[in-house]
This record gives sequence, C-alpha cells and structure tokens, in this order.
Amino acid sequence: MKKLQTLITFLFVALASSSSAYVYDACEAAIAKGDTAKIQEFADIILNIKIISPRVREKAENCVSAVSNTRMVFRQLRWVEASKEQKVKAAEAKRKQEVAAEKRKRKAEEAVAELEREKVAADARQKVKDQLTSLKAGLRKIEKQKSCVQAKSSNTSIELDAITKRFEQQNQSLILNDTHEVCTKLYASKKSEALLNQSCVDAFNQMGHPNLVFSEGEKKAVLSAEVVSLLLLELSLNKDVLDTQIEILEVDGVMTKQAVNKKLSDDLAAKSCVEFGYEGLYLD
Repeated sequence: MKKLQTLITFLFVALASSSSAYVYDACEAAIAKGDTAKIQEFADIILNIKIISPRVREKAENCVSAVSNTRMVFRQLRWVEASKEQKVKAAEAKRKQEVAAEKRKRKAEEAVAELEREKVAADARQKVKDQLTSLKAGLRKIEKQKSCVQAKSSNTSIELDAITKRFEQQNQSLILNDTHEVCTKLYASKKSEALLNQSCVDAFNQMGHPNLVFSEGEKKAVLSAEVVSLLLLELSLNKDVLDTQIEILEVDGVMTKQAVNKKLSDDLAAKSCVEFGYEGLYLD
C-alpha cells in the first residue's frame, strides 16, 4: 500500500510539473526583461501550485522571490523566507546539539552514579567479608579454648578419681588390718566374739577409719572445685560458640537471629523428655 501511494504521488508531481513547466521558464524570461507585471502573474500561479518538482524548484523560488523582495524557498509543501529557514535550521541544529549535550551529560552522570553504586556495594561486601573473617577467627579461638577446657576437665577428673580410689584403698586397708588384728586376738581367747561387728565396719567404710590421716584430702577438695569451675566455663563457652555461630549466619545473610532461635527452640522441643514426665531431661 505504501509503495502504491508513493507511485501515485510521483505520477501527480510529474504531470503537474509537465503541465506548468512553461510558467517557470516564462517567469524566468520576465525576470530577465524586468517585467514586474508578468513576474507577479507567474508568481501567483506558482504560489497556487501545491507540489513543485525538485527539477524546477529553483526557478519557482526565483520567481516568487522576485515579487516578494526577499528570498523565498519551497520547503515541506509550503513557502517560507530563506532567512527564517536558516534560523529554523540553526535553532534545530542548536536544539540537537543541546539534546546531544544533555544525553552526554546524563550518560556521564549515570556512569558516575553507577561507579558510586559499585563502590558502595564493594565496600559493603568487603565490610561483610571482614566481619565474617573476624567472627570466624573468634569462633575458632573459642572452640579451641572449649576443647582445651574439656581436656583440662578430663585430666582433672582422672586425677580426682585416682585420689578418690587411693583414699578408698587406704581406708579399706586400715579397716582390714585393724579388723584382722582384733579378730586374731579375739579368736585366741573367745571364738564366739571373734566374729566381725558389721556395724562398725559399715561406719568405718562410710566415715573413714578413726586412725585415717589422708594426706591428699586438701588436694582433692581443690581439684573438685576446679572441676566445677571448668564445667561452668565450658557452659559459658558453649553459649559464646552458639552466639557467634548465630551472628555469622546473620551477617552472611543465611538466616535472621529470630529464625535461628526458632529452629533451636524447635530442635530442643523435639529432644525434650518432658512428655514422659522427665522434666529438664533431653536426648543427645
């Protein structure tokens, strides 16, 4: 359809130009003779022509300009002063330059803004990275300290068990020796009284032999206190480990602190034995 319209327009222009071609030549001759009346007549005809072929446009413009006392040009199916056309072109060129300058300025500002956004994002990523590095280093130190506390607690418990065992062995040895001595004397005089008094033996076993002097008693008390202290420290370190792990997850954007606490609460509820009547008891 567009091609057909173009062809019709071309044929119309060709016919119009052919039928009025004499006007342009006649006006050109009148200009050469200085015949203003004829020039005006031909100019009026030309001004009523809606489509002017580019082939005769210069002659038409010369004719119309001769009666207008100013340079006239035919542009976009209408007549305009050449000076105004130049101004329009100049204004259009200026407008295009301003638009182009504005586009360049906007692109430059966008580029600067993008660089700034990238810098802010990079700084934020580096800050998070540094924070995670610091937290993970702190976590490793706490976990190492926890392991050391567990090792120390284990060693102290072993030493404490050894002292307790020596205490029991020494106590039993005194009871056995004294009982054997008394039984031997009684057996020589009265066999019926040589039987061991179980009540005395039980009392000695529970409270210690009257002659027992245990040299490691003070050390045993110190070690017992140390075991309790180590257990309390281990509990504190467990809390520090958990808090640090939660903070790492939160900084890393994996989970919020509320979500972590909820998960821990759910896990704790799943391991609780309270439903069977065992308050405060949890499965491993």
